[in-house]
Amino acid sequence: MASSPSPPSPLPPLPPLQAEWEDVRKEMVEEKGLAADVADKIGHYVKLHGGMDTLEQLATDPALVAVKDAKVGLDEMRVLLGFCELFGVLDKVGVACTPVGGRGIAPLD
Repeated sequence: MASSPSPPSPLPPLPPLQAEWEDVRKEMVEEKGLAADVADKIGHYVKLHGGMDTLEQLATDPALVAVKDAKVGLDEMRVLLGFCELFGVLDKVGVACTPVGGRGIAPLD
């Protein structure tokens, strides 16, 4: 009889958000040449995290909803969180705008 596969190991804890963001901001400005004010605008979103309340905050942000792809993504996230609510797992899901580039992302083995 075959044994059932073991559940994936939990993801490692993420580093503190503020320290993480300061490193990312420094890289964006000093190494990539992005204007500091643009990095700060990105930082506003990176610091947001929560549940449905955060999604609603993002969905009512005029700067985001003016971008077609962002609006589509937010609408799709609303559908996903709606299904999570229906299945009783909404408390297990969060919304966070994390920087891309491998920081704080662990592989799912």
